[in-house]
Amino acid sequence: MTSQLVLGNASGIVLASDNAVTIRGGRTFESCQKVYGLPAPHRLAVMVSGNALYYKIPIEVLVKEWIS
Repeated sequence: MTSQLVLGNASGIVLASDNAVTIRGGRTFESCQKVYGLPAPHRLAVMVSGNALYYKIPIEVLVKEWIS
């Protein structure tokens, strides 16, 4: 289960997430990145949760490719 938090005020927004991921219902890894910031000049971040794979491709790979 993913635990994520989004806090905002007049100065900005903060995103936080755990880094554990379970693949195929049993194998757990403690090193998954779930918050991705876009490079400057963008002021946007992507936060993912749910299944770690999308059509057998890790979500991390897809998000990093989309950002680039």
